[in-house]
Amino acid sequence: MTGDDRNTTTLLSSLFVLYPKKTTAQVTLTNKEVIIEIDQDKNKYTEKISLDDVIGCHVLEGNHTTGCDWYLCIFSYPLKKKLFKGMIRHRITRSLGIISSKDRNNNKEIAEKWKCVIKYLISGKTVTKSEVESVVELPSRRYIVYVNPFSGQGKAVEMYNGPVRSMLAEAEVKHKMIKTKYAGHAKEMVKEVNLSDCDGIIIVSGDGLVHEVINGLMERKDWKTAIKTPIGIVPGGSGNALAASVIYASTGNQTFHFNLFLLCVVSLICRGAAKDLDIMAIETISQNNPLETTVTYGVLGVVVGLIADVDIDSEHLRKFGEGFRTALYGVLRVLTFRSYKINVSYLPMGKPPSVNCENNETTSQSKQSVEPAANNRNLAAGDTSPPLHNDLLAPLNQPLPKSWREETERQPGYQLSLSCSQPPLTFIWGFVADVDIESEKYRGACMNRNMSKQKGLCDNYETTDDAAIIKHTDSTTPKKLQVKPVTPSHKHLKSLNEPLPEGWVSLEDNFVWIMPVYLSHIGHDMLAMPASKMEDKVIYLYCLKSTVSKMKLAQVLLGFEDGSHLTEGGQHVMVIPCKAFRLEPFCSHTGYMTVDGELIPHEPLQGQ
Repeated sequence: MTGDDRNTTTLLSSLFVLYPKKTTAQVTLTNKEVIIEIDQDKNKYTEKISLDDVIGCHVLEGNHTTGCDWYLCIFSYPLKKKLFKGMIRHRITRSLGIISSKDRNNNKEIAEKWKCVIKYLISGKTVTKSEVESVVELPSRRYIVYVNPFSGQGKAVEMYNGPVRSMLAEAEVKHKMIKTKYAGHAKEMVKEVNLSDCDGIIIVSGDGLVHEVINGLMERKDWKTAIKTPIGIVPGGSGNALAASVIYASTGNQTFHFNLFLLCVVSLICRGAAKDLDIMAIETISQNNPLETTVTYGVLGVVVGLIADVDIDSEHLRKFGEGFRTALYGVLRVLTFRSYKINVSYLPMGKPPSVNCENNETTSQSKQSVEPAANNRNLAAGDTSPPLHNDLLAPLNQPLPKSWREETERQPGYQLSLSCSQPPLTFIWGFVADVDIESEKYRGACMNRNMSKQKGLCDNYETTDDAAIIKHTDSTTPKKLQVKPVTPSHKHLKSLNEPLPEGWVSLEDNFVWIMPVYLSHIGHDMLAMPASKMEDKVIYLYCLKSTVSKMKLAQVLLGFEDGSHLTEGGQHVMVIPCKAFRLEPFCSHTGYMTVDGELIPHEPLQGQ
């Protein structure tokens, strides 16, 4: 049987009564959709509910007012067109009364079988007609939900109590909600939690809490298995770069509305899809002992210079919104931008086709010879030869060369299992406009309107000790990471206190900022590296030299919205794909360094 035949084969078919209209309909289930057909003299129509849009279904008991003993209630979030908003996602429910048998128990069994098969199909599996009777109900997933009440503009709790909690209940996901109290609270808890009791961790916050959880998992004794725990991200903070990167990787769409963003990720979490994502190991010199180093882990990358300055200096304006605070301090930093003298070293990916960032065209020959670090430790700051990216960068709008992909596939890495789309669930990220989050007000046609409060569906634990609240991730006070050494080895790195290995390249110059990034976004609306792919195991080292003018600098910053900053910078920009990097600032008293938006000491660091 071909894939198309399997998708259209009837798996189940029966007569139902639509509630509340009490209209009889023929309902058919295939691997791809639920088809509702009404064929009456004055009322003929067919409705198709794509299983791609369905997040769950329940079996509900009727009463003397409903007309049927048992109902099958289906929850879906399909696209529809809305005036001035384009295509949106909206919530609909369909309650189908079972009338196949006169026996109450038989009708309940029929409803349970439909529910069992539907939930099996929306998990990404397919079945044949002969396999339907053997399908068993999948166990309910169990999540730990960490909610940061101080992230962003402080709306994470409201977000959880609204769409997140309701949709988890519709999907019959059991969960425990925990409000974090202070910076590092989630990290402390995830280091001790029994991960065998849960199927995943959901984070309702910004990138800061994701960073905490990942580092907590990596500090566990069982880190090799702990880091494989699926992590779901609900964008509830000021920086939602990780979720934006996942959406961009799946759809290529770098612009989105927040409500679209929200229902998009919650729908995905409800369906339980996951995909591996490599994380970056960052080594810094220990603050307690200069002869020792400490390691922290990130998913976004490192930022040194102007971008980090804007992020940290504007923390006290977080309550006014991300756009306002970054725009205000962005203007201030453009007018008075600082220059940072840094020695940049990296282990290049190889010798791919070259590209000129000014026109993004591939060139046939190298324009500049680059020697290994041992022979070319420093390139003069006043060197006017073409920028290094002309030799090391593949076209930014093209996939990586095949030889790179083959090489990176052999590289070991640390992977977390991230809730994001994978075939056949790529539709989840296909929302093309706003989401009508108020549609049906989470009521719909379902008879039980307190679905999210059903016993057994939500095991909530909320921390309430307000006196314990101190400086917190995503709070208004800049924060420093507290990191400890962990056991994983780092293939490409020697200690920061040792010379660079062979094959590395170094250059010394004055920069406005440097960003070794792994994913496409460094903010929900900042497309830092369009060429980045989640599976490529490539770090992109973006460097902007201090020779840039203020006018050009402003154009570069504006270009982050669509990725054009790569070409706006012209000869002042270097973009270097690499396996590992080392940054050695000459001054430790000015400017900021961040990992995933979290402040770290302005000292030498390296990563892979």
